[in-house]
Amino acid sequence: MDWPELRIRFDRSGRGVGSCGFMGLAALALAPSAAAPDRDAFVLHQPTIPVETALEHATPDILPGLRLAISEYERAGGKYVLGPNDCSTFVCDYFEGLGVKPRWRMGTRDMVSRTYTRRAGLEWADNAQNGVAFAYRYSSPEGKEEGHCGIMLVLGGREFMMHNSGSAGGLVVESRDAFLKRQAELGVDLKGIRYLTLP
Repeated sequence: MDWPELRIRFDRSGRGVGSCGFMGLAALALAPSAAAPDRDAFVLHQPTIPVETALEHATPDILPGLRLAISEYERAGGKYVLGPNDCSTFVCDYFEGLGVKPRWRMGTRDMVSRTYTRRAGLEWADNAQNGVAFAYRYSSPEGKEEGHCGIMLVLGGREFMMHNSGSAGGLVVESRDAFLKRQAELGVDLKGIRYLTLP
């Protein structure tokens, strides 16, 4: 017997919308294991996820930092602006929300220096883990020295990078794999990425 195709897509609220024939509905009714897919599991396996989803799944220890950084980002206009609302401002606001206000507004040049990181009241972490900041410097295709930074998150067992990106036009949460692949394509030396954490 040929079963009709079952087509379901999910709207923003996570509800399934679509159509199927009578036999498709009967098959779903007869197969209790064919429950609706878990919306969060589906969303967390996408290359980018909504900021709200990241907040819903973030661990309680880093929520105050994320909330303050996002609040300040939105208060400053909700888009990337070099200087007053850029990636390093986002990271500094994050650490301030965790109770460590860097002694000055650190830039990526400061973050990749162990000396300046310590002077700012932070430490380098040995590896990427939930809640650490990442920072690196690189030469752009035009030969200009640039840098970038953000926050590493582990959500639903997957690693994500939350960062305020000029090329993305603002705050984005993307899978670590997708992020690192894109950075490698830009010529970033991935071994030069530094991870910052609370002392």
